[in-house]
Amino acid sequence: MINNIIKFFQNRFSVSRALLLVVLFAVVLLAGIWYSLPTLVEWGVEKLAKEGGSPNFAMEVSELDPWKTRIVDLSLGSEGDSIAVEQIDILYDPSKLALGEINAFSITGLSFESNLDFDDSSEEVDTEKSWGEIYNFVNEVLINPPLSYLRIRDSDFSIFDQNESIEFLFWSSTDFLENLIHLTVDLTMNQSSLLGEINISREENATFISTAFDVKDVGVLFDDIVSYSRIKELIPNELGVSAGKLAIDGLARIIPTGPEDLFVECNGSGFLLEWEEHNFSIPQFMVFLTPENEHNWTSNSYANVRYENNLVADGINLSVDQEEERIELRGGISYLKTDNLFPPLEIFGLRFPNLQFQIQDLENLAYEKERTIAFNEFSYENQFLRLYNGTLSFLLSRDRNLNLRIFPLDGALLDLGISFVQFSYFGRVNLDDFPKVDSPQVLLGERVISGDEVLLEKLALTFRVQDLTHFVINLLSFKMSGNEFEFNPANMIVGISDTNAQKINIKFDKTSLSIPNQNVTLTGLDGSIEFNSLDPLETNGTQTIWFETLQAGGVELKDGNFSFEILPDGTFLVSEGNALLYDGIIGLMESSFNMYGDQMTINTSVIKMDGQKIVNLIEGLDVEVNGTFSGRIPFSNQDGKWDFEGGYLQLDSSTNAKLKYKSNGFLTNGIQEGSQEYKRMKMTELALENLKLDFLRISFEVEGDERKILGNIRGKSTIKKNTEVSLDYRPKIIAGLAEIMHKLDLKKLGL
Repeated sequence: MINNIIKFFQNRFSVSRALLLVVLFAVVLLAGIWYSLPTLVEWGVEKLAKEGGSPNFAMEVSELDPWKTRIVDLSLGSEGDSIAVEQIDILYDPSKLALGEINAFSITGLSFESNLDFDDSSEEVDTEKSWGEIYNFVNEVLINPPLSYLRIRDSDFSIFDQNESIEFLFWSSTDFLENLIHLTVDLTMNQSSLLGEINISREENATFISTAFDVKDVGVLFDDIVSYSRIKELIPNELGVSAGKLAIDGLARIIPTGPEDLFVECNGSGFLLEWEEHNFSIPQFMVFLTPENEHNWTSNSYANVRYENNLVADGINLSVDQEEERIELRGGISYLKTDNLFPPLEIFGLRFPNLQFQIQDLENLAYEKERTIAFNEFSYENQFLRLYNGTLSFLLSRDRNLNLRIFPLDGALLDLGISFVQFSYFGRVNLDDFPKVDSPQVLLGERVISGDEVLLEKLALTFRVQDLTHFVINLLSFKMSGNEFEFNPANMIVGISDTNAQKINIKFDKTSLSIPNQNVTLTGLDGSIEFNSLDPLETNGTQTIWFETLQAGGVELKDGNFSFEILPDGTFLVSEGNALLYDGIIGLMESSFNMYGDQMTINTSVIKMDGQKIVNLIEGLDVEVNGTFSGRIPFSNQDGKWDFEGGYLQLDSSTNAKLKYKSNGFLTNGIQEGSQEYKRMKMTELALENLKLDFLRISFEVEGDERKILGNIRGKSTIKKNTEVSLDYRPKIIAGLAEIMHKLDLKKLGL
């Protein structure tokens, strides 16, 4: 029977027919599988998603062939987070697909939504394990790229927090090459945008990542960020950012435990900031950050800053090093200029002190350690005062006393053409009392120079501060023209106008001045001198000062006063001056001289001055005078030559006025004995030896180039044999001022 059946099939089916049936069956089977494949893929992926904890999963495979797969309307979500994709296109080569290689992966219309969870009880992430997984994944992709291109288009993700949401629109492009992943991203939030680039590479078994991000308008980004209340809470309400560009670059090496050798660079420009009603700008800044971990990092930053018309700061540098609990700060400013709201300063090469401290000891940072600030050049009041290569040290004690010291430096008052050589300063300031300073401040200087002329040497000044415009000078000493001057006590108050630094008022209160090598002492100086300007030097009208005593050698002036005015052209006008001298009064009347020239006119006056003390000034003159003199003598100096211009001295009326003069034959010398002239002059000599004066006047006359001293002596005397004679003697001397000054015993005047 079996044989019959075999024969039956052999009669009806040949081998070729059997092969044909197998092929047809295979074709039908493959066709069925192919047309069912999208459904099978959807079923398989959906099952995997549900098993992975995403029950709300859906997708549709709209196209599937040996070269391309298209998936549409993909969505999944869990616990408030959801992902939706409009379309996914996968391109591949059938010959490489079996090897797991894909040419391109394109995602269009990706939408991701997430609710933030700030629950502190959530599980801690094993950071080291996570970094290890990332490291392995990245290296696997770099060594064996699974695809060549990844594109994400027209996509967004939204973050929901309480009743607020932030939406980001983004586009990205990723290229996978051997040992290189190149990613670019374009991110938009509301009105702000960010462009970014990430490169991950592998070189000699080391993996590196570099990033570059650009924010075109930081002002728009700031407005978008502060619209989110959780971030706004972290930013002061007074702060505003209206413009700016920012670029952030980063570089690091990736190892299994995390990034290593991290370096971050930030470059900003055109920043406009507001703090309350104040406007600031940062034209340019750079920040370099090298963190090892959160406790060990270094940063170096540079910036240019503007504060309206009040401040310009270029080349601001701040360096910060943290090593565990230890922090070191260094910094400086290349150029600083302040004005308007601040003192008018201009500083070049400002260097701040290096600060080293422990974080736990931060509150003690400011105390009990001397710090130094240095500068290359310092200018005040539009270069009115300029200082060079200075170093300032300061130490703050816990009782809030600030000790200040300026090491020797050079400076100049440029408008006045005055230079300072090797000036230094030391003082103490109580910060609670500032700007009042009760502690003495000390200023020392080697020299003060005007042009090639040394004005002062060995300057020493001790002062205190009442406020920022009034300074009390306690001691002042200096050397000028070989003479030493010492104001001690100085008791001077220098007031500076708060609107014009050249308007200065100097008030004296029982000031004392001594010139030791000239044996000159001035005590009890009172009054004030008010200057409208220091350049040119000009007083505010007539000024008056008083003094108690002025001693010069053996001469002492008492209870003096002096009124004067200085004009802008250098003219020094004396309107009045008086002092007690030789039991009388010596004074100045309407005198003047030029401080920058050799022209001088001095009108002296004498009132009831002891005649004997005046006569004692004449060298080699044996005269006794009982009486007082009054008069006036004008002097002049033209081109360095002294002269007198008229004037007189006259004996004041008195019944007790006497004159005793022993001429020792001076009047008869050269006259022939026995002649009438000899007898007359001899009688005059005898009468002058004991003359009761009725009148005595000495006149100074000018006739062309001649200078005459005319005497007029009248009186009565008793000579030999009790003979009373009346004398009318009129001597005449033709001499210049130089000859007269030569006859004066100037040592008695301390000159």
